[in-house]
Amino acid sequence: MIFASLRRINFAAVACSIGLISGMAVLSVAALRQITRQTTEDVEALQQGTTLGSTLVSSVLTQIGAAEEYLNTPSPAVKADFIANGDSAYVYQARLRSLPQLVGSDRRLINLVASTQAELEVVYATAHALADLGRMGDARLIATRAKGAT
Repeated sequence: MIFASLRRINFAAVACSIGLISGMAVLSVAALRQITRQTTEDVEALQQGTTLGSTLVSSVLTQIGAAEEYLNTPSPAVKADFIANGDSAYVYQARLRSLPQLVGSDRRLINLVASTQAELEVVYATAHALADLGRMGDARLIATRAKGAT
């Protein structure tokens, strides 16, 4: 019989303990690697969303700045900046919407930004049209409505 002496029983117990500890160490390392990988993916996704969100806000604010500048000094270049910044904001909105980790409330917030931006564009486009017609007082009055929407 294998366990005929205390020495053999003790050796078997130590061998089993070492085997169990080694198995636990291997499983722990695998679990930590998986957690690290998942955490890295989550941080990268958060960073991507944050970068896109910040860029979207910057683009919309730049568009508003161009819209206000056009009212002060109308020029084709400033109008082109207004349109280009609006277009880039829509691109950033689409990229944000394509992120798979967004929840419903995030998507509603992006849609709210899109809706507000569309309203701003309509108001400023109307103000620009009035400015082009030489009706600066009416243009500034209309543009004031846009400031209340932001």
